[in-house]
Amino acid sequence: MFYCVGEELVYSHIRIMVSIIIPVYNAEQYIAECLKSLSDQTFCDFEVLIVDDGSNDLTPTICQSYAVKDPRFKYFSKKNGGVSSARNFGLKRASGEWIAFVDADDNVSPSFLSAMYAAVRDGVDLVVDSFSIIRNDSAVEACEGEVMTLAHSEMLEAFTKGRLDKRTSPWGKLYKSDIIRSMYLSFNEKVHLGEDAIFLFEYLLCCSKVSFIDNRGYFYRLETSGSLTKTINTLESELEAFSKISSLTSRLIAEYDNNDKIVSRLFKELQGFYVRRVLSSLYVNPTARELRLATISQLPLDLYITYYPVDSMKERVYKVLLSMNFYGLYDALRIFVAKTNRR
Repeated sequence: MFYCVGEELVYSHIRIMVSIIIPVYNAEQYIAECLKSLSDQTFCDFEVLIVDDGSNDLTPTICQSYAVKDPRFKYFSKKNGGVSSARNFGLKRASGEWIAFVDADDNVSPSFLSAMYAAVRDGVDLVVDSFSIIRNDSAVEACEGEVMTLAHSEMLEAFTKGRLDKRTSPWGKLYKSDIIRSMYLSFNEKVHLGEDAIFLFEYLLCCSKVSFIDNRGYFYRLETSGSLTKTINTLESELEAFSKISSLTSRLIAEYDNNDKIVSRLFKELQGFYVRRVLSSLYVNPTARELRLATISQLPLDLYITYYPVDSMKERVYKVLLSMNFYGLYDALRIFVAKTNRR
């Protein structure tokens, strides 16, 4: 543990309070700003685990310079395995009682840790802060949050009151390390979009209380290198994501016995989003026609047709064809559109 005496850091053998895990990959443009914001924290009892996931730019040099001058910063280098692999690497080496995640292209306010740690009381297992968005590397837009604490029986209200359905990313939160370890929680390395939501939902099932604060101490840089939500992964990865999300949302509703129609619709909309991604993966990746048609016929298409909102005429036509069970015609149209887009 480190504590502040004036401007000096003093080392103690007491267990560290917060471990901050940063997965980095070719982040030379923003990583220095990120690390500087962490070194400026008013809360001093933390460690930073920088997990370099195989960078081939100046990222290692920048990160190692922080590890040299500040013993709270620890640099690790590993073979490229993706962001989930990097976060799991950090979880195995974290020694803090609490875990926080920060992305390499984001930064935080000086009060980021102190504000969240102040909310750790009375059996709280998860702290969720509001955040601010950085647009075009300069403009900052604050996203107002609510201040409240929800008990176990009220957990699903987080998806309406706290809008947790839009905040499934791991950053801007404090997780209790004992829960992560005792329940063997980790990020699903087979899933390349949705692993954040899977981790959060699994964690929520283990929580007694969740505290929401409105410090807006996390600064999220919007789409610095393209939106991952627009990137379609392999059919196997997308099917895995849909299966896990569907199972966990059903467990959440069953666990909390909540008949809230708003929550139910939010979860069905989320499931519909992942059904849509499975459908798209059939036409982004080379897939035999027989497999495409078999996959389409086995999907719960109503989640996509009924609950997931679309705004393009093309996708409305897709929905009509699927709702009428015209899978062959839907398939032919998707193939035609895919070929046209590649020209």
